[in-house]
Amino acid sequence: AVVSTQSTGEFAEVAYNWYLAHGKESRLLTAGVAPTERLSQFLSAQPNLKWIHQLGNKDYSTAAQTLARLGTQEKALLSRKKTLLSLSKLSALASDDPSPNLAPIDLQLEVITHQERLKPEIAENAGLSETAMPPLSCPDLIRLCVLPECNPSLEELDIKKALDLLTCAARDGDVSDSQFERLRLTIWRAVIEGDSWWEKSAGPETIDETLFYRAVILAYNSGLVISHILPGVDELIGELDDKQKEFVLRSGYEQMAQMGLITA
Repeated sequence: AVVSTQSTGEFAEVAYNWYLAHGKESRLLTAGVAPTERLSQFLSAQPNLKWIHQLGNKDYSTAAQTLARLGTQEKALLSRKKTLLSLSKLSALASDDPSPNLAPIDLQLEVITHQERLKPEIAENAGLSETAMPPLSCPDLIRLCVLPECNPSLEELDIKKALDLLTCAARDGDVSDSQFERLRLTIWRAVIEGDSWWEKSAGPETIDETLFYRAVILAYNSGLVISHILPGVDELIGELDDKQKEFVLRSGYEQMAQMGLITA
């Protein structure tokens, strides 16, 4: 009551800091303890608390923005990032804005879901703790999915996850076009290098047995645009420097073009 009725601006500042220093944030945010306008000014420098005050004032749109910034900036805990972004989305939906822009939040939540569903052995090989896992970027998650040091037993579903993450990267403003192209090459180079089929000296007539071909078909059946997620044949072959692989892959690309999966 003293804070709300008798304090000057200077005393209010001291009182608010006292609440924070003594772990009484909930008391500070209780309705009637502090004048709303003065408290709002004080909390402008306390974003971790500001959104609670904004929600208490039913200022959902501003709370959504504060939570989105906190969620985007969260680098320590995946679970906390997910909570902040989820609250931001809920706040935006509760606001007066009839069509809030949720695309940036949805993209980050999509990437979080992919990280939560990493195979346990991949997370373990990467040294990630299930209880204290930091959020990872699309490029980092793609590498975890396909590189042998983290995933020595590459399977079609691992490649599909990496390709799904690649489509997320394409919508991520922090991922440049050249970085996207490098990630795409990283995926398919790992697909080829991780497949023992190439050691058999087999011909193009059995390319449908390769991990490469099976991954392309799975991606196509899942609705991915193959021309977007698959590098051009010359680009991929330039990474391999292997005549036998070049011959088989060129034949495979011709077959995919005949099937309508890619343009010739």
